[in-house]
Amino acid sequence: MNHKKLIFAFGLLLVLVGCGTPVARNTTPDALAGKAVIIVSVTHDAEFRAGAQAIVYMDADSMATQVLLKSVKEGIVVPEASEFTDRRGHLYVLEVEPGRHKFNGWQVVSAGLRIHRKDPTDDLVFEVNKGEVLYLGNIHSRLVDGHWVLGGRSARGGFPMVIDRSDQDIPLAESKVPALAGRVRSAVLPVGPWTRDVDQSTTRSAAPPVVLPPPPVRK
Repeated sequence: MNHKKLIFAFGLLLVLVGCGTPVARNTTPDALAGKAVIIVSVTHDAEFRAGAQAIVYMDADSMATQVLLKSVKEGIVVPEASEFTDRRGHLYVLEVEPGRHKFNGWQVVSAGLRIHRKDPTDDLVFEVNKGEVLYLGNIHSRLVDGHWVLGGRSARGGFPMVIDRSDQDIPLAESKVPALAGRVRSAVLPVGPWTRDVDQSTTRSAAPPVVLPPPPVRK
């Protein structure tokens, strides 16, 4: 790879990572005092395995700030194993800029389709200050069966919802980053469906799945 391609690839990685930086396992309690940290899990129904992938966008008003949180992480050969047995997905422990943030986009990619919200709905807004470690909950995608594909079942519909899974998520976060022990405060986002109408919440597109920020909602 030449230098120009390397620079381009590195720049693309920075765009995809956005402002959410994974907190290192060896982070110390003193270092945490200077960070604003959030904990959130992104999952979908376990029976779909890697046949579907839920994607949640944070601060996606621009490519410079967006963070992508996925229920299926791509590995070199096969997807990374789920961190849970009763749901398929991953836990994220992220350092963010102190202040106001929001989850403002959602889609599921499955069998060449993109399943996304038909109508705009309210953003999931939160605020975190320097020195805080907040558990925001589990953003879980309930999916509708499609057919068998490589890796699991495909999805032909679904909707996102917020669930309090602090029983699993906080101990897992503390095992990932031991310095978090005793510092996590529960600040779960509004529990329930993240949509106005569950039955009419999604639409499908046959376009190739492209991970881009959703357009800002006009109010």
